[in-house]
Amino acid sequence: MSKTKQLFSLAKLESSTQDDPLELFYSGIKSQETKTAYTKTLREFLDSIEDFEGTFEDKARQFASFAQKEPDKLKQLLKNYAIYQKQRSEKPVDNSDYLSPSTIPNKFKEIKKFLKMNEIPIEWTNIDAIFPEITNLHQTRGYTTDEIRQILDYSTDVTSDFLILAESSSGMRIGGWENQVWGNIRPIYEIKTGLYTHDKSKSNDSRVVCASMVVYNDTSSKYLGLISIEAWDKLQSVRKHWIEKMNREPKPEDPIILTRFKDGRHFSRRGIQTKMYHIIKRSNIQKTLKKEKRAYEVPATHGMRKRWNKIMSEQKINQDSHANLIRKERLFGHKIGVTNLDSSYFFSEIEESVLQYLLAMPDLMISEEYRAKRDLELIQNENTKLQQTIQEKTYALEMIEELKAKFERFEKYEKQE
Repeated sequence: MSKTKQLFSLAKLESSTQDDPLELFYSGIKSQETKTAYTKTLREFLDSIEDFEGTFEDKARQFASFAQKEPDKLKQLLKNYAIYQKQRSEKPVDNSDYLSPSTIPNKFKEIKKFLKMNEIPIEWTNIDAIFPEITNLHQTRGYTTDEIRQILDYSTDVTSDFLILAESSSGMRIGGWENQVWGNIRPIYEIKTGLYTHDKSKSNDSRVVCASMVVYNDTSSKYLGLISIEAWDKLQSVRKHWIEKMNREPKPEDPIILTRFKDGRHFSRRGIQTKMYHIIKRSNIQKTLKKEKRAYEVPATHGMRKRWNKIMSEQKINQDSHANLIRKERLFGHKIGVTNLDSSYFFSEIEESVLQYLLAMPDLMISEEYRAKRDLELIQNENTKLQQTIQEKTYALEMIEELKAKFERFEKYEKQE
């Protein structure tokens, strides 16, 4: 009987307290964007404690040591911090120190993560109870097509044009642009009406009808979305500009949106968000709900996602089914379709969602030219179907007449005999 291979030594085990608290904190964060955001909020908390000194790293170690040695004082410190944030939420909205009640839980996510990764237990119930009731939630809407046209008017480059068209036709979150590369976007061709493929060789006329895009690649949130033919065509202009600046064809792993062509540095999620915010601000399209409120009637970038959802939800599809609802939710980036079982038991390829998407695409597109062109294609497709039906009926009638003639000849021969 073979002996089990020994892998570990109890004598050589070291206490996890020797690990750097900040490194442990970061080890539980996968996204660089999340790491940046969490660092900012944790730094704000640590800087608010006058007893901690030195660099951010020094203060993190001091906080971890304090939390381990003084659990009761730790709880009181966090209660005091919660009371302070609550007091900020009670100030006038136009006060520079005002904090939205809905933001307060986010001030504690990073602290909770830090303590959890450093295995420092704490009961949060009484601390969370201090948070104010969230009463500042306002009903917002998506952009109208005219509003997005106005935003496009203030775009100053082809890359921004593409971002706006792809965002509004895919319904993706702004975070989906993080590490977006050329290989993630592929054209979809029509084989025949209702049948589509990524394989160009299977299409008779190689006509691109839309394109698929991988969103949140290499993460647990990964999904496939669709962008309009309008956005795909604009991407070809981005590609041409990319080649002119980089003096080469882009590789599948190359970033699409570059902030500096010299070293190929790509935009971060926050960088693209800022870029979009500047365009939207210049367009003067956003209106506040009320003078005393900070909220806008349309969220800056999320307004495009809201518009997509409304348009897709209002589509009336022939033979509408539960499956179409699931596909729509998956195009929206939701892993759970309509029920919890959908993620485990309903599988479909992205090509199966194309027909449903194409029916909505005229409304999702921004340019009147593209919308009119797509409407014309739909009419032409209907005419083609009608002609095919007429031909099939004509052929059937001819067959009936031929069979009738054969039957009459058969009767005639029988009588002669």
